[in-house]
Amino acid sequence: MKFCKSFMMIMFTSLIATGAAHAETPPKKSRDFRGNYETLVKDQHASPEMAECIATGYDLVKKSKKFDRLGFTQEDIGKAKVDRKPGKFSARDHTKVSTVIAVSGEARPRTDSTNWADITLRCGISKKGKVKAIEIKTSAD
Repeated sequence: MKFCKSFMMIMFTSLIATGAAHAETPPKKSRDFRGNYETLVKDQHASPEMAECIATGYDLVKKSKKFDRLGFTQEDIGKAKVDRKPGKFSARDHTKVSTVIAVSGEARPRTDSTNWADITLRCGISKKGKVKAIEIKTSAD
């Protein structure tokens, strides 16, 4: 009986941990990064900081267990929130950043490719314009 209780607690805890959004270390730039960045700047009129954030998000989902693709419209990019107040990235992640960008969009779950989820991609940007922290939050997080 103790084994069952312990096992159930471990399973419950792991489900909670995997479902919650948390900041991650930005991934290394892929071969696709530059092309994604340039498309965002030229075609979707994203600022350099915004393009850096979203292109890094595209690289992040390549290795994500939860999502395999992100989608952002030009309208999503235009409505993004940019907070230029230096400080911590989030309450959980104390990485020092000079700007936090939050852009709404959609992500395709790996397990259910027909039902895209509404998400917010958040990036912490350094003074030099590089992504220092990144997270993908769903409405359930």
